[in-house]
Amino acid sequence: MGNEIISFFKTIITEIIIMPIAFIAGTIFNNRKKIKVLMQGYKRYNKEIHIMCAYLFRVKYQDKYILIKEQNEKKYHPIGGVYKYYDSFKNIKENLEIRDEISKTSTEENDLKISLKGKYLSQFLDWFATGKNREVLIIRNFFKDLGSSFDFSMKLLKKSRIEFIKQIKEPIEFSNKYKGDEIIIFDIFELELPPEMLKEIIKRKEIILVSDEDIEKGEYVINNQRQIISKKSEYIL
Repeated sequence: MGNEIISFFKTIITEIIIMPIAFIAGTIFNNRKKIKVLMQGYKRYNKEIHIMCAYLFRVKYQDKYILIKEQNEKKYHPIGGVYKYYDSFKNIKENLEIRDEISKTSTEENDLKISLKGKYLSQFLDWFATGKNREVLIIRNFFKDLGSSFDFSMKLLKKSRIEFIKQIKEPIEFSNKYKGDEIIIFDIFELELPPEMLKEIIKRKEIILVSDEDIEKGEYVINNQRQIISKKSEYIL
């Protein structure tokens, strides 16, 4: 009887010790990505981090991927763009001490290409995940990239189907362009269009059709000329 009581209390004590440890370990494991971001942010507590939040479209025609190279660009890449924030973002922008990154050659306003201190990184990413105070009708840049007519745009709105696929958060790395640390977030969407619309799109001179292998190699040969495919194109695979 005495041994049973001792064994019982040992079990209770063991559970009292193990359960909190297991809970803490589980919490850390389930939130490991968020904890990593927190640590990265606090490591750069008062140091500015450049952030760009963008989206890319996976558009396919007969098992090939549609890529585009706009004027003055050197590489082919998926159709996509940078998210824009709205006026309702003003208070958050002020509270997180966010600064717009507008280059001398860019005329775009309200792009989510911003800089903030590392201590606010986790809060910013939490806000971005809510989808509030910012653009969600991502088809805008599809119109812009293709310079589509009104009729084509209306057909696109009526007949397209857009499905979220995944989100890519690139690791924080030093950017030669901004001379500081940078993190880029890409939302990847599948855009399905009727065959007749796809046929119209692929006729454009700025468009190419490439395979998985072409994207992985980072190049495509057209008329014996080597064309470069951007590294970010791999995200749509």
